[in-house]
Amino acid sequence: MIIENAALLSRNALATGASPRRRDSGDASPAPRRAFNPEVAKPFVGYRIPDQVPAAPSREPVRQLELRAIFGVDRELSERELIERSRLLPRVVNVARVPDDSVAVVDQARHILGGLGFGESVLQMVCSDEPLVFIREGKVRLAVQTDGGFAPGVREKLIIVARELDSM
Repeated sequence: MIIENAALLSRNALATGASPRRRDSGDASPAPRRAFNPEVAKPFVGYRIPDQVPAAPSREPVRQLELRAIFGVDRELSERELIERSRLLPRVVNVARVPDDSVAVVDQARHILGGLGFGESVLQMVCSDEPLVFIREGKVRLAVQTDGGFAPGVREKLIIVARELDSM
């Protein structure tokens, strides 16, 4: 029976032009590849090609980009909102914008302390055992009361707030 099957295989192979294969030979040659047939190919279900490509977004600059990222909002913030949200930063007790007519007083105090040998460093006061720090950017001066100093990155966020207030 095995001899008959082998003979039949050989005859079929010769008729089709293929080389006869023997099962017991351990021939590990790969099966012949089929040609690509686009009619049989199945489309990939995970991706749909859109009918229309959306228009490119406008390239207008986004106002208050850094502040939107810092405070997690998707709109412009008013001066009042900036001050209120600044008060919620870690270890910040209170934030107030120093009025324009009082900025000169703070600058004079800094100048006087510089003359006493303290240098032109950051002006820091202590009120009721709480440090009060002044941040100046442009014409804006912020008075910031902290709970024992700034948490990492908070001073930089307040500088960005002061810059935006200066540009308003």
